[in-house]
Amino acid sequence: MKIKVPTISKNKILLIALVIVAAVGLYFFTSREDVPLTTSVTGSGAGTIGQELIVELNRLKALRSIKRDIFLDNAFISLKDFTQEVVAQPLGRNNPFAPIGSN
Repeated sequence: MKIKVPTISKNKILLIALVIVAAVGLYFFTSREDVPLTTSVTGSGAGTIGQELIVELNRLKALRSIKRDIFLDNAFISLKDFTQEVVAQPLGRNNPFAPIGSN
């Protein structure tokens, strides 16, 4: 007497794996705490660029706690906007690599 084992199709296994990966990803993205950016670099000077980037990102994060009452100050309100409008220029050819004289 043979025992018939139920088979699971590849699509069902793929779907189950996809759901598990999505659930794990959702867990990690929603449960992240606001951790300050730090790093430890070992080696010769290769991390200085990365370290500068991390310092700047931490400085930007500190701007969240800026006092917003500065925007109500008379000195800020008296500032003038010297923005100049950019005039539209005519466009070049449709295909700049086409031979001259052809469309």
